[in-house]
Amino acid sequence: MPKDVRECIMAALDYFKKGSVFIDLSTTDYHNTLQLEKVLLEKGVNSLEAPVSNLSHLGIEFANASIYVGGDVELYERVKKYLDMMARISFHVAEIGKAQSAKLLTNI
Repeated sequence: MPKDVRECIMAALDYFKKGSVFIDLSTTDYHNTLQLEKVLLEKGVNSLEAPVSNLSHLGIEFANASIYVGGDVELYERVKKYLDMMARISFHVAEIGKAQSAKLLTNI
């Protein structure tokens, strides 16, 4: 995650409601993902890593994208309907930090 995006998230932490779900749709680095999850959990906010694949002009605009989700599977099920509105498919991969690896492997 770019430094400026991370700084914005950190500055907005006080506005996140306890029990809410933060979904990071970027493809970022593994350590940032885990560190952000830890900070959010300390605030009572859940998080999922959900990198998006196929962001060409036919991607999100036409729901022709895939979202790889890392994190708690029950949390994923809770927000799946929203992810599926944006993409052709979303699916749970594994624990948080693993979805970006799955996305990058499929892009290769």
